[in-house]
Amino acid sequence: MRCLGVDQPDHERQGVRRRHRQRQASLTRSSSKVLLAGVAALSVLGASAAAEPDVLGCFTRTYNRAHLARHPDRLVTAVKLHIYNGEGCRDVQSCPWFNAQFRVRGESKPLLTTGVCSKGFRMFVRNAVTPSGSGWSCIVECEGGGVNIVPRARDMMMYLDRISVATCGTDFIDDARGLTGGKDDRVFSLDRVDDAACTEMDIGVSKMLDRLGRPK
Repeated sequence: MRCLGVDQPDHERQGVRRRHRQRQASLTRSSSKVLLAGVAALSVLGASAAAEPDVLGCFTRTYNRAHLARHPDRLVTAVKLHIYNGEGCRDVQSCPWFNAQFRVRGESKPLLTTGVCSKGFRMFVRNAVTPSGSGWSCIVECEGGGVNIVPRARDMMMYLDRISVATCGTDFIDDARGLTGGKDDRVFSLDRVDDAACTEMDIGVSKMLDRLGRPK
């Protein structure tokens, strides 16, 4: 599955590339700027933070060998998810962005993706797992699928159906492929960790977006 099909009008493809380049530029300015945006969003939320868990942050899960041995149908061996306040957004409710990384059995390179989140759930495929509680949908532009998420105080529930991914250094549009939740890859409980744990992934996403439009 490609994020953009070969029959996609060229002006639409260029529009997607332009928007991704704008995001890439903001990512490469400074990783500390992202952290400061998250802190600012927390202060704005203030009193409401106790009532609703913060969606911003870095969330990870790595499955050890024993777990994978007990779950032979699980293809995803590790996940990272970074939700952060997008540049130019008024507050965390308006347009937080996300970066995600998946490690898959039998593949040496991590698979990366990026997009925008909004309040409420979306069903990306039929018969998808329906999240419970109040949450968000994080989508990849151009029918690239996405994930549903439910933030909690110490962790994040993530629901995967179908999402467009690519490896670091490749063109996120032309080289994208689909990652689909299999028999045991639909629901993930991700731990809330320090934002620094997502820095390497964010750099990888930045490099991937930097490839947009370059000659192969």
